[in-house]
Amino acid sequence: MKILRSASLVEIQQHEQLCQASVLLGSHGLEAAETFKLYKAVLEPADGDKLYLLNCGFVQATHQHSGKLQDIVKERLPPQTWQRVVSCRQSPPDLALILACVDAAQGPWVLLDGNHRAIAQQLQQGTLQGVPVYLCAHPKIATWSYTPLLFQQAAKHLVLLPQVEHQPGQALQILQLCARIEPHPAQQARLLANCAAFAAWDALLLLAEAHGMAPLLQRHLAAAGINLPDQARRTLRLLCLRHRQAELVLLKTLAQILTILEQAGIPALVLKGAALCQTLYPESGLRPMRDIDLLLPAKDAFPAHALLQQHGFVDPALPIPEDHPHLASLHQTVEGLQVCLELHRDLFPHCPPYYQHFEFAELYQRAVPFVVNGVTAFTLANEDMLWHLYQHGFHAPLPYEPGKLVSVADIIGLVEANVQTLDWQKIADHYPQLLTALPLLHYLTPWNEVVQQQLRSKEQPIPTGVGQHFKGWPQKKLATQKGKNILNLLRETFWPPTWWLWLYYTPSGFFARISCRVIQHPRHVFWWVKLYWHIFLKAQLPEGEAEHGLAVLKHSRTLLRAMLSKIRTSA
Repeated sequence: MKILRSASLVEIQQHEQLCQASVLLGSHGLEAAETFKLYKAVLEPADGDKLYLLNCGFVQATHQHSGKLQDIVKERLPPQTWQRVVSCRQSPPDLALILACVDAAQGPWVLLDGNHRAIAQQLQQGTLQGVPVYLCAHPKIATWSYTPLLFQQAAKHLVLLPQVEHQPGQALQILQLCARIEPHPAQQARLLANCAAFAAWDALLLLAEAHGMAPLLQRHLAAAGINLPDQARRTLRLLCLRHRQAELVLLKTLAQILTILEQAGIPALVLKGAALCQTLYPESGLRPMRDIDLLLPAKDAFPAHALLQQHGFVDPALPIPEDHPHLASLHQTVEGLQVCLELHRDLFPHCPPYYQHFEFAELYQRAVPFVVNGVTAFTLANEDMLWHLYQHGFHAPLPYEPGKLVSVADIIGLVEANVQTLDWQKIADHYPQLLTALPLLHYLTPWNEVVQQQLRSKEQPIPTGVGQHFKGWPQKKLATQKGKNILNLLRETFWPPTWWLWLYYTPSGFFARISCRVIQHPRHVFWWVKLYWHIFLKAQLPEGEAEHGLAVLKHSRTLLRAMLSKIRTSA
């Protein structure tokens, strides 16, 4: 379904009068006409399988009483109905049909007006491609008695994407829809609907850059045929050119680094964007990178760090905890671009939410080779890569910054490109959380139909706060909350958005969701409270006394004054 624009109720009613429609919007037990969301659209070839006739004599004339327009059997039509169908053969081809649905972009759709005309064209041409339609969307349409049973079942189990009005910003929803590599009809229809009256292009471009999404935004707007204002189009084009040039420099540097390590006998696995831009994304510059991430054997991390400093990389000498998964970042300016390199000795940090540990040898044994600037490189196997992308983007420790939409694009692109070859049994056995987390990304940008079939799961309610991340403490530091309502911070800390909660803790079932809300998440927060309390004690008490309870009691007044002072300067 190609959605062109929003439509008004007056426009629909005028069309009903023109066509002398028998079933009017809001009549025959339908919800009030004012409660429908209305659009003007054009039918596409793939829509035929989701187009249903009214259940008022037409369903009996379809194969196995499916109610689908494409299943109509001419011989089963009553004589009076057939005569009217024949008379409709001369109807203007640009005369719009009126369809009702739960979700305008995804369908299924049922014909409110134009059943005879649709049957005539289906029997005569075998398709309704290109026929204009008015879409009337309402969440309760599946309960209307005049809809076929199969339509009701399909609409009931439809996983709805949140509507524009329920999003914190239309620019964000447009960007969410573009968080994928390849477009498909349902996604493009929703993108067109969101861009129909959109004007805040400058805000959208700023948001796209913040999420590493400018090249994908350009790709999807172009694929959907959406025209930008000249200034926004030029700005977006320049951003994409810059990312393309940066990728060339980064990949050239990566090849040099891999050569240096190989000559020293140090194996490496390329992580995240530096690998995906070569193995997954179809065009240069589509996947922006902030840095180059390499995973090394733990014993080789420090020697490699020192070796690369001998080849022009600089260590800024920033303090890094001993158990941090990567060493201090290395920097080098190449062709005017600041290149940042992170050498990891572990895939994940050693703190809550507590991660599965992997030995480098086992990851390297099943690694996937690829070529970068003539140098053979290795990256994680697809199942391991998918797990790492999820953990890095959506299951990081609470103090970390929230995941960006480019992480959504990585995950969706990897799954859609490899859905037939991914070892789903291995994922179920070793990474079962993915089977709960992946369907939640559908609310940002719809999975294609093949993946939806693969991820078929039990029906669940749509979570609130789709696309919103954890914004409480310890991600927000108290020092940044000066002058702000502390109650809001407490609410954001202990009552985060449901969508994020399910994506982060992947609860399965009603009681597990309740448990993660009232037990698991608060317990997780209090782990960080305990850690920061210990850090506070060490800063306030004489060396060695922070570990002793009696010493803490002895200095309780001093600690209380220090804490109140900290709260006053932060609240």
